[in-house]
Amino acid sequence: INAELKAQIEELKNEKQHLIYMLNLHRPTCIVRAQNGRTPEDERNLFIQQIKEGTLKG
Repeated sequence: INAELKAQIEELKNEKQHLIYMLNLHRPTCIVRAQNGRTPEDERNLFIQQIKEGTLKG
């Protein structure tokens, strides 16, 4: 049982490291959105509005 628990702990540590890495990759996106004061929903609505108005530039 002890060996199995140690293996689970090691697996969880690896998963934690992976999740921390993924959060750090995403952090710049979150900071930019926070500075703009827009949520992803706001951005989606703006995109839809631009499509409807034909003002979306590629």
